[in-house]
Amino acid sequence: MSFLVRIPSFEEPFTTDTGGNAYGAKLITQGEPLYSTFHPGHHMPAVYYTYAFVFKSFGNGHKQVKIFLAFWTVMATFLIYMLGEKLYGSSTGLISASLFGLFSAGVTTEGTSAQIELFANLPIIATMLAFYLSESKNSRCFLPLVGVFGAIAFLFKAVYVMVLLSVTCYLLWELFRSMNISSFRRFVNKNLLIYSGFVMALIPVTMYFYFNGLFSELLSVFTLGASYSGETLYVSRFLYKGFTRTLIEFRENSILWVLTVANIIILFRKGQWHLRSNQLMLLWLLFTIIEVSFSGYFFQHYFLLLIPPMSIFAGDGIVKILKLLKQEGKLLDSIGSLFIVFILASTPILFFAVNYAYYKNYFEYKTGKRSKEVFLGSFVDSPLTTNRIAEYIKMNTKENDYIYVWGYEPYIYYLSETKCPIKHVWPISMGYLDVKKQAQLQRQIFENDTKYIVLLSSSPAWLSKGIDDLYEWKTSIDGKSIYARR
Repeated sequence: MSFLVRIPSFEEPFTTDTGGNAYGAKLITQGEPLYSTFHPGHHMPAVYYTYAFVFKSFGNGHKQVKIFLAFWTVMATFLIYMLGEKLYGSSTGLISASLFGLFSAGVTTEGTSAQIELFANLPIIATMLAFYLSESKNSRCFLPLVGVFGAIAFLFKAVYVMVLLSVTCYLLWELFRSMNISSFRRFVNKNLLIYSGFVMALIPVTMYFYFNGLFSELLSVFTLGASYSGETLYVSRFLYKGFTRTLIEFRENSILWVLTVANIIILFRKGQWHLRSNQLMLLWLLFTIIEVSFSGYFFQHYFLLLIPPMSIFAGDGIVKILKLLKQEGKLLDSIGSLFIVFILASTPILFFAVNYAYYKNYFEYKTGKRSKEVFLGSFVDSPLTTNRIAEYIKMNTKENDYIYVWGYEPYIYYLSETKCPIKHVWPISMGYLDVKKQAQLQRQIFENDTKYIVLLSSSPAWLSKGIDDLYEWKTSIDGKSIYARR
């Protein structure tokens, strides 16, 4: 199921964020390390090198990345089964894996894209599985792996270190439950093994950027990330965005939310919250909520991080409800069985009902009843305008010519086979730099023989002045102006 529901996404081109991933990866394949000629702002390197690996191994294109991601998600689904089975039994494992495979491909949460979260879920789940195996088997050989998987998640986005913090909090709680010297030693030793694995995994990455003279640029990810997360300082805006975006996401994943909340209520009412498995899951869910809300922007694809823990909670919730009804007698046992059948049958029906337009347009496109443009228009982030602009630029430039796009569509560089004259392609990242660096980058745009400037939104005063002095209006595509060098 996990693979099948993603088949329509193979036709879906890169969009805003994933187009940036593809542009950075393409430069890497051309021998330009990340942070040298392209700086992704607050983003860590893993996703760009993953894309680059796919481009080098299977060819340059969105379809190759999407197929690779489909197999990647199948592996994540298998790990969800293993984790659910180890925590709560095989029934929970099977149901959890089915829920994850389905809901991780939701259109509203951009599960059909190739966002960072879809890649990061695999090492995050692996971190939790390795840690639980260590605890359940009382074996420390898994602990360095916990750190290694946690480091891989961290290399996708720095905030994903939360998965290791949830593990550390679990160990801290275990320490507080039995405060003595031997418990303290166990706590220290376990953390040393975990974080030694974390550090060992980061050393080769750090050395790579250091020997390429880019270590300071790698470190700048954290200062830019701190600025990016400033949205959380505006409490009213933070709460409003969190509430409204969650409501949007709830429409697609309502079953997961309802069953997760029901399960949490049951385990607290039954006094089961203190069980090792439940404590670990509660901490994972809590720290994942912190991950989703950390920046304060609540973009829909952030909610993909909630799918793994909620799938396990929901799967276990279904099994728990059935067991509770069984305890009440044969009549309620029969009702419970019907309830489970109803939930399992209605879940895919509800999922496909919410995403009806997407799958309907795909089917009609494949059967020749609709054009590809109609299908592409059913995405959360339609790339049609971007494609048209890129086609125009490509027809009027040579490969690796400089153009500058004011806006949030680095995908234009990738499609048109051109380059940005500055490394900070995202306007928001440039805005976080000091005034001197901003002025230097602004001069660079006009000094590098930039052939075209594309305005996707209203331009700041410095850019308008440069356009007036050196450029002339050429055309507009879907209301976006394109200027050529005189």
